[in-house]
Amino acid sequence: MPLEDALRKRREELRAWLEDNGRECWQEQAHLRDGSAEQIYWHFGYLAALQDVLAQFGKE
Repeated sequence: MPLEDALRKRREELRAWLEDNGRECWQEQAHLRDGSAEQIYWHFGYLAALQDVLAQFGKE
């Protein structure tokens, strides 16, 4: 599966999971509060996602 298609598929899976498990996140946006645990975890998750995507470029 091409990388773009895989990323789009994963995006839809995550959106569906959030709708089922964390619907309040869409309004709360706790990761925007400086120094909050949510902000730290958001940045950690974003870093992990970037690393995963960059690793995929080496596989194609």
